[in-house]
Amino acid sequence: MFIKDSNKLVLLFIIIMMCVMGLVSTDIYVPALPIIAKAFGVTGDVLQLSLSTYFLGLAVSQLIYGPLSEKFGRKPVVTFGILIFTISSFGIMIAPTINILLISRFFQAVGAGAGMTIGRAIIGEIYTKEETGKIFATVFPFIGLSPAIAPVVGGFINYYFGWRAIFSFVGLLGVLLIWLICAKLPETKNKDFRVSINPRIIGKNYIELLSNKMFWGYALCPCFAYIAYFAYIAESPFIFSKYSYSTQAISFFYISLSVSYVIGNFTARKLLSKFSLPKVLSWGYYCFILGGITMIILNYNFHQEQLVLDLVIPSTILTLGNGFLLPLGSAGVISNFPKNAGYASGMLGFLQLGAAALSTIWIGDIAQGNPLNLALYVAASTILGGILYVLLIIMPTRGKNEQL
Repeated sequence: MFIKDSNKLVLLFIIIMMCVMGLVSTDIYVPALPIIAKAFGVTGDVLQLSLSTYFLGLAVSQLIYGPLSEKFGRKPVVTFGILIFTISSFGIMIAPTINILLISRFFQAVGAGAGMTIGRAIIGEIYTKEETGKIFATVFPFIGLSPAIAPVVGGFINYYFGWRAIFSFVGLLGVLLIWLICAKLPETKNKDFRVSINPRIIGKNYIELLSNKMFWGYALCPCFAYIAYFAYIAESPFIFSKYSYSTQAISFFYISLSVSYVIGNFTARKLLSKFSLPKVLSWGYYCFILGGITMIILNYNFHQEQLVLDLVIPSTILTLGNGFLLPLGSAGVISNFPKNAGYASGMLGFLQLGAAALSTIWIGDIAQGNPLNLALYVAASTILGGILYVLLIIMPTRGKNEQL
């Protein structure tokens, strides 16, 4: 689809907002998790379900939004999704019980899934295959700022106005995004290429994706990046709180993660000018695995006075690798399946966020507030991800000049 360069910049901004909204909602209340748990009289494990529930909603909804946007177009579907997100955000703000909070959190994620799924699909439609990797590496640094900015913002909102005001703020961001979509977002799905939502066709398209080794090779990159990262995000606030760190202090412990993530994004983008996408992804896995192993080494002999450094340093190295894995893994999926970008984007999101949901469910029982247990889980995730990438992408393409 032809779009003027000036309009592409506006569109890129809207896409960034669409993708960021879901992740801001993931991270913004992280420093307040222990306080919210106390407010409802529940344990940390119960409140971690608010993360798991959110990821579940994001994962399942993206399977639905992909086919819907292929049939009805991108703009009406994403508008409807962000409306659900906005209403649910205000629902969390007034939730009287933990069950209402969890239900509202699920629907908030269902709405947010529209922006993430359709944003990726739009990129695949307006940019060439050669541009897609660079565009993802350009968009993802802005998305990557959310783990740094959102917890700090959430920490201060909680300090001055209470935790419920955090979700009021998110709801107002949703209102702003709806206005931008209605006023500025063009329809990028050509009517001549609309796809039926017949269950047989949907099943056929998804089966074709799931039977493709290249799809799995690239899709697992964001999956393992999220498994390791969100295990840390879900468990670390409770570990820090256990050793008497305040909500405001905890909010600052995540800044270095986003800084390293953005550095990884820009580095990956620069390297793509000289090297193939599989090669650059390999370097991302080196950093990813190094971060996991470093976390074990630093936490093997636990010292409370070194807790922050022993967790923050290795997680910062790990997220440097994530700066490669998330944008380039996504680009590898979308650029290789351009005709069914909605399906590919939806399945990618389902796998990626489904993996994050399971990870946040498991980590509470596995780690139990122990930094070394967290480190062992994170390291195992990084190593397994690296092994599967070699088996599915590096070995099959060895000796070939794959250009993406």
